[in-house]
Amino acid sequence: MQQGDELHSPYGAFLSWQNTWHAWGNSQSDALIDAGRILNKKEYINAGVKEIKCFYRWLEQSGYYSGFTVVKNDNGGSVFKDTVKFSQIAYGIRPIVFSCMNAYEVLKDTSFLNIAMKGIKWFFKENPCKELMYDPETGRGYDGINSYNEGNKNSGAESTIESLLSVIRIENDANTKKLLSELYTSMK
Repeated sequence: MQQGDELHSPYGAFLSWQNTWHAWGNSQSDALIDAGRILNKKEYINAGVKEIKCFYRWLEQSGYYSGFTVVKNDNGGSVFKDTVKFSQIAYGIRPIVFSCMNAYEVLKDTSFLNIAMKGIKWFFKENPCKELMYDPETGRGYDGINSYNEGNKNSGAESTIESLLSVIRIENDANTKKLLSELYTSMK
């Protein structure tokens, strides 16, 4: 289900179903890195890392998507079709944070911490509508982003749990905890 590479779409993404990718709970990289570590299968770890280094970087640089389909082109590669930017939700960001932190723990490569921090910043106004999606004062997560101009300030259990899981994962590493603390300070 992994398609593309650093130069060809969809840039090493694991498709969710047939020719479709969606962000919601897309935890293949995290699961493969865990499986690779437990089963001593370097190829599993490498596949997860490929998605992180290629696709996650592309996803962050593009302002995140909630889904897309890919179709084969005349050269045998894939091109994007039906890209969907919104709605973006915490359940789509948490897998990025978890996968990157897991890759860092296995490989000790700090570039994964940088990608994880870019992901966590989505909760702290570095998202398409520049809205706070997690309130560090209350621990409440908000339901998502509907458009470039509208955040969904409803606060359901899923959004709060996904936000808190992401923040806790970042806080469990001394390096990223310091960066998160600096981010909190800059918001005040």
